[in-house]
Amino acid sequence: MGGVFDFYSGRHARAPRWMMKLGIEWAHRLALEPGRLWRRYLVGNARFAARTVFERARLL
Repeated sequence: MGGVFDFYSGRHARAPRWMMKLGIEWAHRLALEPGRLWRRYLVGNARFAARTVFERARLL
């Protein structure tokens, strides 16, 4: 569900359409709430990407 309730309630604005088209809506959310979301997006996503690359390499 993520931030859907914040968007529907009007608490936060959606990302600009160009960001949505590029798939970087997370960058807009990070800019809105950096203190709360930095670890999720900057650390968590990097960790996920590294694990994905490792698993792909292991399967080859």
